[in-house]
Amino acid sequence: MASIITIAGEKLFAAKAQANEQLDIDTFIFANVPNQDPTAPINREEGIPTEHKVHEQIVQQVGRINDNVVVYSTVLDSLTGPFEFNWVGLYSSVNQTLVAINHIPTTVKTITKPGVAGNTLNRNFGIEYSGIADLTGINVSPETWQLDFTARLGGMDKLTQQLAADMNGKDWFIEEGLKVLPRETANSFSVLPGVGYVSGLRIELKQEHILIVQSYPQFVYVDAWFSGNANSTWSPQLAFTITNGEMDDYVDPSGAQHYVYKLAVVNATDDAEDLRDTDGLSEKIDKSIRSATVQEVKSGKFKKVGMRLSLTDRDNGIFVITDEGSYDGITTLDAGNGKVAKAETSSLSTLKQFGAIEGHDVRPIMEALDALHDTVTTVKSGIETYLLSDGLHLRNKMISWDLSCTFDCSGNQGVSVVLDGPKINYRGGNIKNSGFYSILATPLAKECSISNVHSDSAKYTAFFDQGTDNTWDKLTSSDSGWDLCSTLGSVRSTWNKCIAKRPKRHGFSSDPSANGTVWNDCITIDNGGYLNEGSDAFHLEDGVLFDDYQVAEVNRCKAIYTDEHIALVDYTYKGLIRALRTENVYRTTINSFEIIASELIKEKLIYNNIILFGDSRITSSLITPSTVLNDLVIPFGIITLGQQDVVLNNPKGSFIINKKGYGGTMMIIEPKVDGINGIQTLNTFVSTIGGLQNIGISIKGGRLSNFDSVVDRICENCIFDVELINIKEPYKFKADISDSNRQSKNVVIKGKAKDITGSFLEEKINDRAENILVENVYFSGTIGVLRTGNFSTSKWVGCNASNASVQIVENILGGGGIHLNASARSSYDAIHDIVTQVPTNLFTPHSFGSTLRVEGGACYVAEGITSADWNLM
Repeated sequence: MASIITIAGEKLFAAKAQANEQLDIDTFIFANVPNQDPTAPINREEGIPTEHKVHEQIVQQVGRINDNVVVYSTVLDSLTGPFEFNWVGLYSSVNQTLVAINHIPTTVKTITKPGVAGNTLNRNFGIEYSGIADLTGINVSPETWQLDFTARLGGMDKLTQQLAADMNGKDWFIEEGLKVLPRETANSFSVLPGVGYVSGLRIELKQEHILIVQSYPQFVYVDAWFSGNANSTWSPQLAFTITNGEMDDYVDPSGAQHYVYKLAVVNATDDAEDLRDTDGLSEKIDKSIRSATVQEVKSGKFKKVGMRLSLTDRDNGIFVITDEGSYDGITTLDAGNGKVAKAETSSLSTLKQFGAIEGHDVRPIMEALDALHDTVTTVKSGIETYLLSDGLHLRNKMISWDLSCTFDCSGNQGVSVVLDGPKINYRGGNIKNSGFYSILATPLAKECSISNVHSDSAKYTAFFDQGTDNTWDKLTSSDSGWDLCSTLGSVRSTWNKCIAKRPKRHGFSSDPSANGTVWNDCITIDNGGYLNEGSDAFHLEDGVLFDDYQVAEVNRCKAIYTDEHIALVDYTYKGLIRALRTENVYRTTINSFEIIASELIKEKLIYNNIILFGDSRITSSLITPSTVLNDLVIPFGIITLGQQDVVLNNPKGSFIINKKGYGGTMMIIEPKVDGINGIQTLNTFVSTIGGLQNIGISIKGGRLSNFDSVVDRICENCIFDVELINIKEPYKFKADISDSNRQSKNVVIKGKAKDITGSFLEEKINDRAENILVENVYFSGTIGVLRTGNFSTSKWVGCNASNASVQIVENILGGGGIHLNASARSSYDAIHDIVTQVPTNLFTPHSFGSTLRVEGGACYVAEGITSADWNLM
């Protein structure tokens, strides 16, 4: 028996849906077509067999099965007939369209006659089409005579569903059925075909289903429900939903009950965590677990192979009786009778489950676990205390060590834990009574990470190196002590792309016995846990003296300070947080070092010694060239320089420099430094502390802006060739009263100067200087005072203030002087004590708005100035 929706009917459905008009189907047509095969396919172009039509009758009843299925019915009562029919059509007289056709075996319709009762026939026609219920406006449930035994069958379906849940569990899946797996194509996942039960409803996926995921993490749900079609055939249906939210069972608008189950969580394009339960009733019976003790196992009490035991004195670890293999006392136990209790290592995770006893040595157990390459994935502990004899070597990258316990290393004067393989993740606990070192990474320890390692006695509580020409790649240390360290006499130790997060002491360090340390692309984040001891993001100290190779390099490294870190900052110890420190290190090179900090950090640590370069000597009296810094980015704080020769090449940011003592020279090349760091204006760019004069300072090129001064002490053998913007008093050659016999000498000043509000050059105490040359300085903007003072051997040569507003010019000596153009200003407040050795081009004023005042001395050239404009004294 075949049924179809005609092409004409389908077009009518589409047209009505597009026009948002109701579809009316109102007529049954019956015909008797000769030689018709009821099993043969029906031509959807078939029309009404008018010549064979035997009866026509209106639709008497309609019903809605679900959103997509409706039923039309009519009753041929005992007074209708007689005729035979094998063709039934459903017709829309309003639209003059044959909608559907049903070919059936020949059926006889009789009528009631005297002494003979006629038959009564029900004719039902189900139409299945997407949205047909809304399209036809049918919203009433079908009568039981339209779809036989609907309610009763529905109850039977529910009963079957409940029985399945009672027998095997509410939700479970057979083997690999509906398992979600990543595919080779990025962001795509497979749902494997198979069978499962969702709330007892049996569902089957007949072929692989592909899912596309756009973001992570996401949950994958299966949605199962029971639904029928136009032929009254009911079966379970399923669909899949990807969402990052939780889903619950629900009822859809048609009244169908839907059951949902979370199959998996996809965390990344290659990571799908299976959440299915695959244990049905039989599996549950087979896998039932009995409680036991280790002693009961060893007594031979359990003989049945396959029996599963939960050992109460092994932290409820699961062991299975087997008659194969030997026993080691850790993952396998002697079960007597020639049998072995073997740990289900995939379900074990704590040290106690593997036989650790508090207060006993756990090194043999941990090393045995480390040898289980494929079965143990995580080893945890509680807060208990264990002994740890000698150095523990870990090599298995498959194990994640998550230990909160305390290791008592009494008697172990060496290294506590050695990471001796790649990609080991070690979250440590406390290490008590250890030797000098806690964690050692061998050259095989690539891409390892440690966190929360603490020691009550070890100086170094994280990675460190003790060899020669070793290279460390992508090590990460978090919330531990003195982290990534070159020590124990290590030579030429190289660290690449390593990260120290929240170190309690130093992030990266090279201690007094190390030499040749190199840090490439390394980062320290938020150093400063033990503030009272000092904390450096990068720490270099005391390399081997008299060596002829470079002691240390810092290449493309960063020190980062975040808002969260501010909670650690105590004003009592604020001066002890540093980004970079060297002390007595011979030949250090820093290439591209950047400090990144929040505004809150800048405000708290604005005058902190963020970079500290200590002394560097090869003997007790000889200062040697020691430090070269290229491409610094320093947003706040102070660079403090000891008695050493230093080159700062292309520094940027907002910082000041303290030069300590008399020793060493300093060259600053192409600085781009702004004294406003977002909080306030800084003071002197280069200031001498612990000594009374600047010796051998050179600033070549670049730009300084928004400082009180460039230097504020006596200068000797200095060159300042730098652009200045908005500096109050750039060059203050000030002597302390206790050092009044000293004087500035051999200083060259060049470059541009804009908006100098005070005195450009001034000797503050004794007005003495020797051999000061101000050469080719171009002044612009507002200039306060151009003054030399009583500098008997000083000169101003080739300077130009033609586009400047100068308040006072006095005591200018030189072989070229200053070019002043009065046309740019209405007046000069005072010009006096002007002396020139070359009587040309001293002044070329055009018009003074007020009297030009020259006190003492003589002016040889005054172009465009009338005698009335001069007030000679």
